Amino acid sequence: MFDFTESVPELPNRLWGPNLVRPSKWTSIQPLVMAGEPCILTTRVTNANVWALQHSRGLGDAEIADLYPGIDVEQIADAAALERRLRPVPAAA
Repeated sequence: MFDFTESVPELPNRLWGPNLVRPSKWTSIQPLVMAGEPCILTTRVTNANVWALQHSRGLGDAEIADLYPGIDVEQIADAAALERRLRPVPAAA
């Protein structure tokens, strides 16, 4: 029997899927919060926002945490790590 809320274990060919409720320690997915985008737990700050601030703006975890009162560096790092895993890997040249 397949439980869709459980993570798919890492397989040799790198197939992986997150838990669809709590994909990591500090993130959650709730259909009615930010249209089901992964967010930092108990906030509306999406992992994609954290990723964009890092990659488009060049901000570090501590700088991003300073933008959001009540969110710490560990939560930012966790959200960024999950987002990296969810984004497609670019093809090798």
